[in-house]
Amino acid sequence: MATRSEVLTWVRSLADRGIGVDADGAYGMQCVDLPNMVAQKFFGRAMWGNGIDMLKAGQGLGWHTTGGNEPPHAGAIFCMRVSYHGYGHTGIVVGEPDGNGNFQTVEQNVDGGMSGGPARYRTRSLGNPTENIIGFIYPPYSDGLGSTGGGGGGSGEGETMDFTFMIGGEAAWNSRTIYYYNGAVNEVQPIHNMEELKYLRAIYQDTHGRSLKHYEWNTSAPVYNRIFGVVRPTTRDESTKPALRY
Repeated sequence: MATRSEVLTWVRSLADRGIGVDADGAYGMQCVDLPNMVAQKFFGRAMWGNGIDMLKAGQGLGWHTTGGNEPPHAGAIFCMRVSYHGYGHTGIVVGEPDGNGNFQTVEQNVDGGMSGGPARYRTRSLGNPTENIIGFIYPPYSDGLGSTGGGGGGSGEGETMDFTFMIGGEAAWNSRTIYYYNGAVNEVQPIHNMEELKYLRAIYQDTHGRSLKHYEWNTSAPVYNRIFGVVRPTTRDESTKPALRY
């Protein structure tokens, strides 16, 4: 295991030298490659997925996580939504927040290019709606921070509710589409093809040690109305938005 100081020194050295890392050998220096390389290099684990998946990946490893409104500590991995694509964004917090909730980070591919980009310093802010930070992940540093595990969600109350589902006989839902409910970010998204579903299930199995639950509902027993009426999920898919208007 590594200390926060060891990890932060290494992460800062990338930004100081204007270089980056490509942990998976795909699409250059993407944002997710930085926390993934930290996980592999210092903790012997891998964090698979896109930037939006890092909170769930950290929970799957049993690492401590907190919500996006809780001030982070240096050494945390942040996970955020972005408005211009659905992959999210991630990076490493390298400085404690100031009195206004601003904190320094090191991030890769800041400009969101398909070929990636090197590590750079950025300043992020808590409570800024344009930042849309959904959570922080703490690797098990040997000097204490994050070493207690727990893997809780934003509320720190344990694992989140995740499942796939299909709904028949309801005009607002496409009966031939499999949807994914992501409890970590309270979102419903359609799965576009069986290849996506295959990898989603495989990664979920790898990170959770169990299968991703699947449900099939219809209008004769509209369980989905009860569930979604309580959790009030959102979606970034335009065709799904009408189904989530209560």
